Amino acid sequence: EESFYLQCVQYRDLEHEGFFELYLDVYFQSNRSDIDGSLKIILDTLQKKVKAFKNDNKCVLLYVRKGVDKITPRIEFELKFI
Repeated sequence: EESFYLQCVQYRDLEHEGFFELYLDVYFQSNRSDIDGSLKIILDTLQKKVKAFKNDNKCVLLYVRKGVDKITPRIEFELKFI
């Protein structure tokens, strides 16, 4: 959660009130992890800690891909405000 927060510099304290789309590529160390657990953490962090948007119920599109990277697990994302 903390490392994800550090990636969010450009979105901090925007508190966008309108609709948005979220594009995610989540890379795990192995294929055993479930993607759905990551979604809740990512959306909560963007809303409550980063304050990128006021409410995640304004998400109109969620595009998620799961990948495996044993050496560098990570989250790559883009928020599009509409």
